[in-house]
Amino acid sequence: MVISAGAGSLVLGCATDFAELHRAGEITRLPRLLVAQPEHCSPLVQAFASGADAVEFAERRPTVAEGTSIARPVRDREVLRAVRDSAGAMSAVPEEKLRPATLELAKTGLYTEPTSAQVVPAVEQFARDGQLSPDDTIVTILAGSGYKASTASNYWKVEAAASLARSAGLELRSGN
Repeated sequence: MVISAGAGSLVLGCATDFAELHRAGEITRLPRLLVAQPEHCSPLVQAFASGADAVEFAERRPTVAEGTSIARPVRDREVLRAVRDSAGAMSAVPEEKLRPATLELAKTGLYTEPTSAQVVPAVEQFARDGQLSPDDTIVTILAGSGYKASTASNYWKVEAAASLARSAGLELRSGN
């Protein structure tokens, strides 16, 4: 399960619900929780990587994935424990990969905000790190509409127009 996280409530919800399904005999094993945060604000990833039980105050730099830009998650200890208990992992997604991920999903008909789209480069990173293999079934949650993030929306519109122009053999020029 690949999940984007700010405060981590979605991570905790998944961990709780999967545990209930397991106890009820509806699933035979608990899925691993693989978590993505924007590199510009990734206190959970930093705490996880250092082996800490809680996050330390993190600087919050601007990011287009503003929905997951939370410098001090209130339930950090629970989130870190849930990911560790699932044998999961965490990834800090570089800022320059967020908008292209939004566009990549939009090209498939999934118009999400960068907060959700950050799972795309995270999946790639988890695969490079050996956390995911070609035999794994990957499930993710794309919860935020692209209409919520105007900067990402504008980027997508420009890129879509440029792509259409190129496919028609046209060249785009800025008007000076």
